[in-house]
Amino acid sequence: RYLSIVRDDPAAMLLMANIATKCGFPGNAIKILRRSVDVDPARVENWLSLAQVLHSEARNGDKVELIDDVFDALDAGLRADPHHEESLAFKASVLAQIRRVDASMAVFEDLLRLYPENAPAWINYAHALKTLGRFGEAVAAYRTAISIDPSEGATWWLLADMKLAPFFKADIERMEAVLRTGLPELIA
Repeated sequence: RYLSIVRDDPAAMLLMANIATKCGFPGNAIKILRRSVDVDPARVENWLSLAQVLHSEARNGDKVELIDDVFDALDAGLRADPHHEESLAFKASVLAQIRRVDASMAVFEDLLRLYPENAPAWINYAHALKTLGRFGEAVAAYRTAISIDPSEGATWWLLADMKLAPFFKADIERMEAVLRTGLPELIA
């Protein structure tokens, strides 16, 4: 009802597009989001959402031709805000998925320079380093992610799965400390 009265509210359009996506109408979501960025081209969240819906359509529908549209949307949003953390992370991940590892690495490095406390970015960066055979750097990136968030068990697992880095006594103690502090939450 609100959008029938205030037709060009990009925030409301983003909400409507999210609802359309969740209800299984990605085509409608794309139309709404395209209109929303026409109304306000500086609204990075709408560009990112458009890129995410397009990416989902590309993956689910095996529509490789949409990948260029994904990057066009991400790049438009990043022109409005070159430091938008979520857009940088998504762009780096999509680049890695399509095996453009060098481009992915450059975006990850920008992201981590701007947001060095982003543990998921360090984990994804470690994956990319491992793909390139830069195992020592991958171990360091996983360890950086662990230092930021030692409670993320997946990071410990990924580090162990490399089978290249020994766990030190301090590592075991850190994991046990996390388990002790996390158990009441797990039980509750």
